[in-house]
Amino acid sequence: MLCQQLLMHILCELRKGGEKKPTETRSNQKTVSKMILVKNYLVDHYHEKINMKDIEEISGLSKRIEKAKELAMQTDLSFGEIAEKVGYSDIHTSSRIFKRKTGSSLSQFALP
Repeated sequence: MLCQQLLMHILCELRKGGEKKPTETRSNQKTVSKMILVKNYLVDHYHEKINMKDIEEISGLSKRIEKAKELAMQTDLSFGEIAEKVGYSDIHTSSRIFKRKTGSSLSQFALP
C-alpha cells in the first residue's frame, strides 16, 4: 500500500513537471530526475519490503529537509522560495512533507 501511495505521488509530481514550460529551472529538472530514480527503484523492488530510508536516500528527501531548515534559520527567504530552492514546485507539498518528517512546521525554524 505504501509503495502504491509513493508511486502515485511520484507520478503526480512527474506529470506536474511535464506541464512546465521550456524555461523549467535546473532544480525542477533535478527533482524530475530524482523522482524517475525513485519510480524505477519501486518498479524494480516492488516484490520486496520497501525501506523508507532507501527511498529518502534515492530522492534526496532527508537532504532537502535539512537544507530547508538551514534556509529558514539563516535567511529571510519566503516559504515558497525555500520550497523552490530545495526542489519542490509546490509549497503545499513541501510543507506537508516537512511537517511529516520533522513533526514541526517550517515557520518554527524561521528567523523572527
